[in-house]
Amino acid sequence: HEFDRWLVSYRPDVVVIHQYEPYVQGIVDYLKKRRLRVPQNLGLAFLDKNPDTSLFSGICQDYARLGAISVEMLLGRLLLQDFRPPEHPRVELVVGNWNEGRTLRQPQK
Repeated sequence: HEFDRWLVSYRPDVVVIHQYEPYVQGIVDYLKKRRLRVPQNLGLAFLDKNPDTSLFSGICQDYARLGAISVEMLLGRLLLQDFRPPEHPRVELVVGNWNEGRTLRQPQK
């Protein structure tokens, strides 16, 4: 199992996940099988796609805001009649919201 080799080799304090729920469940099952407790032995943080915000810590995206900004960018291109692929693509950053959850240890003071 690749995850097992990686975890044993690098021994991280936290694993940052950006995957779908079946993958997340596989990691949770693996940690239980190895008797690794979250967050005592290993923290879990999500970049997105949080299947249980009451449990998992991480960032939650605001999909309504992402959609609205995407439409604004598209309308701008349409109004300018700019229908070709951009020579210098632009990226818009939409900040997500932190979800405290229970899968990270509290910082030590």
